[in-house]
Amino acid sequence: MIKLKSLLTEESINAYLESLDISNISPEDINNIKNLGGKNIPFEIDGMQYKLEINLSLFKDARIADVKFMLLNNPRSPKKSYFKTNQQYQIAVKKSQVGITGTGNPFKILTKVLSILNYYVNEEKIKYITFSADEENRQKLYGKILQKLIEKYQIPYRQLSVNPLNGESLNNEEFWIERI
Repeated sequence: MIKLKSLLTEESINAYLESLDISNISPEDINNIKNLGGKNIPFEIDGMQYKLEINLSLFKDARIADVKFMLLNNPRSPKKSYFKTNQQYQIAVKKSQVGITGTGNPFKILTKVLSILNYYVNEEKIKYITFSADEENRQKLYGKILQKLIEKYQIPYRQLSVNPLNGESLNNEEFWIERI
């Protein structure tokens, strides 16, 4: 397992970006997108099952994609017997599916998510993409990778500092990018 702090160096992010090819999406991923309407897109990395969830909405005729991805079969998922109620257990399971799960290589996972997302947003003509990261280490990692991706691939998006829906400044955990 790779420690997240070691991923946050400029050198490791640059090395990752050099090897990254977000235009490479598998036929299976394309079929999953088309078959499921682009809402819940399953994928697998190193035996772990993930789901990329894309929720579409409209704002002033602009399409917005709210993106989340999660691990579905976390071996470190909590045991039901540890909780008094089913509701407590369900909340704990949901929390074990997102954030730092410690079960895989975040670069492999992020590359797959970005490849699928790149294909999907181009097909659907998405104006805004939004996602969040609860953990401070992930916020730094995603912020750096997002900035470098836009520069390296000259992606027609720019990172925003203000939420376009309400005009409020974005905090460190919320990311918005806009097609330019």
